[in-house]
Amino acid sequence: MGFSVPTFNLVVNLWRQPRTINLVPDRTFMANLAASRIVQAYAAIDVFFTNVPAPFAGLLCPKLTDIAGMWVAALAGEDCVEVPAGSGRFYMVLTVEDVAKGFPNEYRHALICQLNSETILISGNPWGAPSWPVPTP
Repeated sequence: MGFSVPTFNLVVNLWRQPRTINLVPDRTFMANLAASRIVQAYAAIDVFFTNVPAPFAGLLCPKLTDIAGMWVAALAGEDCVEVPAGSGRFYMVLTVEDVAKGFPNEYRHALICQLNSETILISGNPWGAPSWPVPTP
């Protein structure tokens, strides 16, 4: 085995295609928040060609985790995650891909982007998420 499965050490709250962030998430699961270890070509392109720099991160999840990105949701409402749960750090899910599919070390990688006022503007989703906590926890 070339690499091991990541340690899933953070609780994540997930809202499925939210229009507003309500207090009760649709699901909660364990994951690993990391600088994206997987290089994805479109991440280098300005988000939606708007010249707004986007802070990308990787959310490494157990295999078969129910999480969907905007490309799957046909731009109609990607999932929103709060990592770690209760921190006030909200992200929109851009894409989801399986890593090492069919091998014992399989896991799921979600490319996520900080949900701030710029992200809300370019995503078109009126999530109404609060500003990020300062200092960032």
